[in-house]
Amino acid sequence: EQPHVIELLQHETEGNALFVVEMARAERIGPQEAKSNLGVKRLPSTVKAVIRARLAILSESAFELACFAAVIGREFTFDILQRVSGKDEDKLVRDLDELWQRRIVSEQGTEGYDFTHDKLREVVYTDLSAARRRMLHHRVAQALQAQVRVPQSEVAALLAYHFEYAGEKDKAFEYWLNAGDHALQRYAPQQAIQQFE
Repeated sequence: EQPHVIELLQHETEGNALFVVEMARAERIGPQEAKSNLGVKRLPSTVKAVIRARLAILSESAFELACFAAVIGREFTFDILQRVSGKDEDKLVRDLDELWQRRIVSEQGTEGYDFTHDKLREVVYTDLSAARRRMLHHRVAQALQAQVRVPQSEVAALLAYHFEYAGEKDKAFEYWLNAGDHALQRYAPQQAIQQFE
């Protein structure tokens, strides 16, 4: 079982030495964790404190943008972030540049970005109030629906996820069914089963 635990730890910490040490120190790694998902476990307070200290030096506007991005997910595009945030292009670029310079996000190609570590995103996301998370998930779902370049069948699972967390169960149900159908058309039965469930 130990190799499986190490693999889970590597996945959750992405090899960050501080995170590895602190999660081990917090006695989160042991035989029982091999049977569970480490990502569900609460982060050690020392890791949260380090991450919050990094976030505290951001301007209010850049931190707000990080909140929008955290709800979108680990990876996000300029287009979706602009639709969700409602910021004009100049302001969005300034705030993104600040997040990039502070190594909160990194560039992925010409239009894509992602958080430099998922634990950064996780702390930003979990520090949001439940009401704000619901509102932002709704905005993300609306932004995904407004995309004209991407067929909705290809983003049905994302739409379902965001509508579900926005508290809009009927729409989420509809998109989960759509996502399952799309998975079947792509000969991905396991994925279809998960989405139908």
